[in-house]
Formats: sequence, structure tokens, C-alpha cells
Amino acid sequence: MLAGRPSRWIGLGLLLICLAVQAGLGDGLAPPWRRLWFDSLQQMAPRERAEDPPAVIIAIDEGSIRAFGQWPWPRDNIAYLISKLREAGVRAIGVDILFSEPDRMSPLALSQWLGEVDPTLGAQIAELGDTDTVLAETIRSAHVILPIAGITKDVPASRNNLGLAPAVVMEGVDAAKLSAFADGLRATPRLQQAAEGQAAIAFDGLPDGVVRRVPAIQVIGDQPAAILGAETLRVAEGAFFTSVTPKGSGLNVDLETQSFPTEEDGSFWLHFGWVEENDPRYIPAGKVMAGDVGAEALRGKIALLAVTGFGTVDSQTTPLAQEVWGIEAHLQMIEQIVDQRFLRRPFGMFLAETALLGLMGIVLVQLIPRAPPVVSLAIGATGAIALLGISFVAFQAGWLFDASAPVLGSGLTGAGLIALGLVERDQERKSEMRARELMLEAATAMQRSVLPAQVFEEPRVRLAAHLTPSFEVGGDLYDHAMLDENRLFFLVGDVSGKGIAACQFMGISKRLWRITAEKLEQDIGGIQTTANTQIAQDNSEMMFVTGIAAILDLATGTLSYSSAGHDQPILLSQGQAPRQLDEFTGPAAGIMAGMDYPVGETRMQPGDRLVMFSDGISEALDAKREAYGIDRLIAFLESAPPDTSPAELIDLILADVSGFVAGAEQSDDLTLMVVELST
Repeated sequence: MLAGRPSRWIGLGLLLICLAVQAGLGDGLAPPWRRLWFDSLQQMAPRERAEDPPAVIIAIDEGSIRAFGQWPWPRDNIAYLISKLREAGVRAIGVDILFSEPDRMSPLALSQWLGEVDPTLGAQIAELGDTDTVLAETIRSAHVILPIAGITKDVPASRNNLGLAPAVVMEGVDAAKLSAFADGLRATPRLQQAAEGQAAIAFDGLPDGVVRRVPAIQVIGDQPAAILGAETLRVAEGAFFTSVTPKGSGLNVDLETQSFPTEEDGSFWLHFGWVEENDPRYIPAGKVMAGDVGAEALRGKIALLAVTGFGTVDSQTTPLAQEVWGIEAHLQMIEQIVDQRFLRRPFGMFLAETALLGLMGIVLVQLIPRAPPVVSLAIGATGAIALLGISFVAFQAGWLFDASAPVLGSGLTGAGLIALGLVERDQERKSEMRARELMLEAATAMQRSVLPAQVFEEPRVRLAAHLTPSFEVGGDLYDHAMLDENRLFFLVGDVSGKGIAACQFMGISKRLWRITAEKLEQDIGGIQTTANTQIAQDNSEMMFVTGIAAILDLATGTLSYSSAGHDQPILLSQGQAPRQLDEFTGPAAGIMAGMDYPVGETRMQPGDRLVMFSDGISEALDAKREAYGIDRLIAFLESAPPDTSPAELIDLILADVSGFVAGAEQSDDLTLMVVELST
């Protein structure tokens, strides 16, 4: 299954590393990418909050402190506030304020201090009563829940523990998995005895400071306790106790009239809604005490009492990137329970995420080495978008499916595979380029080997030839050979196409022309006809070659020539203007066998020169895409010095063509041959 490219094995290794990291990190919120995705889901789909909320926060804010004195208030002020809430008809009051010490502002406490100075004054002040007693009596007359702040070690402030067990019953629950504290800070014994319930308030965000869930059920000392929001709702509903039992992979917390799910460790996922500026759920305590907020705003509500004034450190950050008071988490928990809008993350979700990571990784390991990078990226992106979409839909339905793990894990695997694939393809490309270079070197060597010498001289004739391919190798050709002691055969041709294929076809064509000329006692027309037939055989690629072939009789100067679709040569005669030989031609060689080719004949005088060329000369283009042209070539030949050798004349022609194109890219092979009949 993994045979083939080494990148597959490396990709599989990357996938196994991602799976190991996923398993090692477990199901929690330790991975930052998991927290980021959870927060993103909250921000994309915040919980809609009811216009008529079931609970409100009675905030001892800056305005209340200015109106009723600096914090901490005397306990009779708190008692007065609670009595106003009771009179307004609130269902229960959850207090997020610790009264772990007696009131230092109580008249009784002041009388003891002043009595040492003035016993009479101390006695008079003591007659004013004890504010702790007033608060205890007020608490007893209302449905009040007091807090227990969990602490990790015993401290003197935990001395208020009376052993009053919170109203929580657990059946079949592994308490060792719950959030646990060695002890807790409680209200004074008198206040504890007066309260209708006690609730845990300790929670905090993860190391990043963001609160995403709270420990709904905690173990403080050796007693289970519900968190303030849940306990206040229980009292408001008139339930006798909270029952906690296992359910699925988590726990079910039953308040008799309401129930809600938690994780196995008792944690409750918070689905936050936006806290608006001047949120009506926040009611200043000072306005309640002054009578500015009455029963119409409070009747039937659950009240959560907390300090939000200057200097309060109980602030938390939500996944919505809002900084709120800690009491807000309890309020939103109550809203979720009343609305039955929960977020669940059973352990099966983690298993499904891990399985999807493995499945997507295997698919990518099989796919990416075979597919182009763009296709791989498209498929990977489609899969990632689909997973993120499923996660979003699941979140709206109340299920926490974390798409970040399979998306990131498979993304890392895919990115590694693509990178490795690019490296492999680059190596393959380099190998192919090297192979091509070797082929070109071989083709160049072959082309050089099949072409005759560039210069041929004997007492009666001088011949020079030149070929410059437009690529490493080309399709132009030239040839020359003595057929007997008097007859010189020569040829210039141009194969259709460029590169190696044209070079190979050139070599075949040139060889067949030479064999035909040497083996057959025929005139130049017969040579052309026979060579064409030979070239056309087994020409499955339907390539063709144009060529001008000629035989010069050195004894008489008679030149017979025949064109197979090629430009006629230019004759430079002594004392005359250069002229192109008569234009007549047959079809290009290799297209159709058995074709006849017309033959032209002229007589060269001693000193005459014949210039043969390929269309790479006449069709050479400058930067403006204008062609050099045959007329320009003829005009240049007319101005060329008459005493130049064939090789020197070729150099002059090439220099003029080069000056014309002025650095423009060479678009075709350049071939020239000059034959001069000696004087």
C-alpha cells in the first residue's frame, strides 16, 4: 500500500507523530489550538440570552459604595440589602461574598474596644446590638446561599468549618476525579447555621486566563459541594438536595426540577452569551437599598450578590474576549440550565477526532504522492473546511467536536508530504534535465558526425558550409561529396520541427540523399525522386524535409539543380548582379512517395559563386518581428567584396544577419553553403 515514493513512508511517520501527540495530550484543553478553536466557535455562535432573564446580579458597584460608604460595609447594610431583596420577591439569593470573620464595624465589636477606654461609653454602644446577629436573622428569613472558597491547604481562616454538609448526594461517582480542595473558607458559624445552603465558588481559567468551564461539583475537605450557580438554582426551585450520578461518559446533576450534564470530573462547559454595556442583568445594590429598583424588576428572579466595585480582583476573561466579573459565570450557568442549552463533550468525541486524524492522514499519504500539488491542496482544503463546518454545526447542537486536531494533524502531514513531494519532483526534474542534456550531447555528437567537413577544396572548386542550430541540435542539414572525378554533389536542407526529433530525421534524410546520389547513376531529378521515396517510407510521424540538391560538373561548369520545397540558391557571376536561380520546385521530401521533381540547369564560369541557404537566414526576425528577407540577402551579396573566399563570405553574411536581428532571439537554424568554381 505504501510502495513507491519514499515520501509516503516519511508522511506515515509524520502522521504517527501527530497521532502520538494527540493521544499524549488527551482530551483536555491543554493544546492551545484546541482552546483557540473552542473560543472561535463561541465567538461565531454565542448563546442567545433571554430578554427576561431568570437571574440577575445585585452588584455592589462604585455607585453603591459612594452612596453607602466604603467597602467592606457593616453587616447591617448587607442585612438591609438582603431584606429589600426578600421583600421584592426574589426566589433565592446566592452570595459571592465571604463573611469568614465577625464584623469589625459591629457596635458589639466597637464596644469591646472602647470599653477598655471608657466602660460607660462601651456599654452604651453595646446596646446598639450586633450586626452579625442582624445579618444572621435576615439570612434566616430569606433563601440565602453562602459561599465556600476552596483552598489547597489548611489555614487558620478555615476554622469556621462546622461540618455542615452541603446538600449534595453522590451515587456511584468516583470522587477522586472531581475537583478537590483540602479545605474551604466559610462564613462565620452563626451565618452558616442561618443560611439555607452553602456553595462552592472557586474556579479559574486555564493558564491563558480564559474561563471555558467551571467545576460544577467539587470536593471540599471530604464533602461534595455544588457550585454557587447550581446551588442557588436548587434553592430557588425548592429542591431538597442535589443528586449526582454517572451518565454516559460523564455525570448527571439532578436538582429535582432541573438537571444538567457535566464531564466525568464534574466540570460544566459554559456557553457564553454577550455581556452588553449597561447590561440590565446587573442591578446596582445601592439602587435596591434606596428603593429605586422595586418588585417589578426582581419578583421571581434569582439574585446573585457580588462586589464589583473598585479594587475587586474577581474578574475573568470569557472565550468571547470579554472581561467580566466572576459572578457572571454563575449567572450564565443558571441561564444555560434553565434554557437547557448545554455543551457536551463525551470521550467518544476525542476517539472520533483521533480516528478522523488517522483516516485523513492515511488518505493524504496515499493521495499526495500521486496527485499534483494543486489537486492535493484543493482536496486537503475541502476536507478541512468540511470538518470545520461539521464542528460548527455540532457546536450549535450542543456537542463539542474539536476539528482542530484532525485538521492540524492532517494539515501538517499533508504539508510535509507536499514538501517532500516537491523535493522528489525537483530531483526527478534534475534527473530528467540531466538525461535530456545527455541526449542532447549525444544528438549533438551525432549531428556533427553525420555532417561532412565545413570546408572542401580542390584545384577546380572551393566549398564552405556553416550550420548554427537554434537549440542545442537542429534540423538543418548540408552535405557534399564527389560522385566521380568531375561531378560534385552538394545539398542544403531543412527538416520540419526542432530539437532531437528533427535532428534524428535530419540524419536519416541526409544519409538517404547521400546513398541515393552515390549509388544511383541518375540525374539530379532522379536523385530527388528516389530520395523522397526513401524518406517517405516508415515516416509515421509525418515529418518532412525541404532541400535544394545540385550537381556541378567541374570539367564543364554545368550546374544542374532541383528543389524539394526549398528556396533557390543565389548565383554571383563575375561582372553581373547577384540573381536567384529560376523559381521552380517540387514538394518537400517525405510527404508522398513517387513524386517527380523538376530540374534546372545553368553554367557557372570560373570565379562564379553559388550561395545556398536555409530559411533561418531569410526569415531571421528583428525585435520588431520584421524578416531579413531574400532581397536584403541579394543586396548584401552585391555589396560584398568579390575576392572573399567562400568561408569569408559566409562570415560576412552571418555578421550582417546578426546586425539586423540586433540581439533578438534566434528563431530557426541558420545554414549557409557557398560553392565557388575556381579560375
